[in-house]
Amino acid sequence: FHNIVNKEENVDLLMSVERFEPLLEEGEQFNSVNGIKVLAGDGELLEIKADAVIDATQDADLAAATGVPYTVGHADFGRPEDNMAATLVFRLEGLNNLDWFSIYYYLMYRDQDRNSGANFYSAWGFGEQARKYKSISSRVALRGLNIGRQNDGSVLINAMQIFDVNPLSPMAEKEARTLALIELPRLVSFIAGEVPGFSSVKLAGVAPELYIRESRHILGEYRLTIDDVLEHRDFYDRVALGSYPVDIQATGPKDKGAVMGAPIQYAVPLRSLIPQGVENLLVVGRSAAFDSLAAGSARTIPVGMAAGQSAGAVVALAQEERKSMRELAQSYDLMEKLHQRLNEQGMELNALNIRQMAVAQHWSYPGLKFMRRLGLAWGGYNNDYGLDREMVEQKFINSLSRAVKQTSAGVTARPRLWEEGNSLTLQDTAYMFCRYLGLNMNKRQAFQYLGEQGFWDRDLLAKIHANDDVITVGMGYMLIEDFIEWVGYEDPALKYVRTEGN
Repeated sequence: FHNIVNKEENVDLLMSVERFEPLLEEGEQFNSVNGIKVLAGDGELLEIKADAVIDATQDADLAAATGVPYTVGHADFGRPEDNMAATLVFRLEGLNNLDWFSIYYYLMYRDQDRNSGANFYSAWGFGEQARKYKSISSRVALRGLNIGRQNDGSVLINAMQIFDVNPLSPMAEKEARTLALIELPRLVSFIAGEVPGFSSVKLAGVAPELYIRESRHILGEYRLTIDDVLEHRDFYDRVALGSYPVDIQATGPKDKGAVMGAPIQYAVPLRSLIPQGVENLLVVGRSAAFDSLAAGSARTIPVGMAAGQSAGAVVALAQEERKSMRELAQSYDLMEKLHQRLNEQGMELNALNIRQMAVAQHWSYPGLKFMRRLGLAWGGYNNDYGLDREMVEQKFINSLSRAVKQTSAGVTARPRLWEEGNSLTLQDTAYMFCRYLGLNMNKRQAFQYLGEQGFWDRDLLAKIHANDDVITVGMGYMLIEDFIEWVGYEDPALKYVRTEGN
């Protein structure tokens, strides 16, 4: 990579930088970034002037230093304490072609997990074996193995999860890495003893830094949402395309993580690379303006590569046209010109025309979307949300409790509710809602009270009665959405917005 960069005559690579900060100029509407101030490793202080700056740091450090607003981790859907697990990727050697065939055969024909698989270059699975691992530290866990085969016959393993790592603290990352290195010999020994095809492996190296999946999520002119990703949305100002499943990794030992859904393809708009409140700055990479759930897909390397290439072309075109990048993003004509240029460079940024998933036509889809935005509904790799399956009592109780907490809903009580072991009924839901309102009524009284208050949606009641009063998952989601909106709530995405120093 350095050889490629060094052959670019107009690119200067400055290594070993101790600190950098933006050169800011105040404006009437927006502050402008006019370059950066750098403290080099040799102690020299440099001022590098620029007409535009592209922040490709992992954590949008430069953008944050300008005062750009952002959220951290899962705060934008009401879980401010949660971040996806960090990972220490490590390399194993000692596998031969026969070992790889054993891995391939097991994952393709014997592993019970339908999401396991392998090809000549990579493999994924062994979740059953991973669940047996007993870690030294409660902050470390082993999930199913993601295996990348290298040209020299070694393999890279992405499977170790490290929890409770502050992604914006170098000291916390250093501590987590030490924790992982202590765990690693025991983990490698377990893999050699328990995972088919790995009996002869030995540790050959570790990645130079932790794999941090998320930290800041900046607020841009537009913020990509989970609905954008899973509804295959296109944008007139598209600058990248994504398609990776929405992979939300575990946030703690009791959380298994989830795949929210698997899109065919979606667009990333230029407006998601333009931070709020500042000119002459673009942010590419995982900390661009993606909601944390959308980032479960958009954080991946190919999207960042495409966004980076497009950002360079955006800067050039904006300068040619004597427009700001914000003005360029607002122009349909200039965006067409940008697409033509990028397509000539080898990208494919043509308009999308992808049929919506079948679930989007379901009558309870609004309720599903509400719960999905809170991270409380997931469809897996097959986008199966089970909307027509009967809703189990405990699932309804848990979903209601989490929705109330994450939205700071305007309830007056936080009751403890218990599963009774029967099919969930309308009167059950009425009783639970009234308990959250601080009302001590029996089920029949609660149902009648909510009716007198005008709570029940007639169309929803008709569907429930037509279904022999059996409440499905879709009906449950609709009921929870109706209740949260009825009592009023705060948007978590606005409640937990930060700026540097705040």
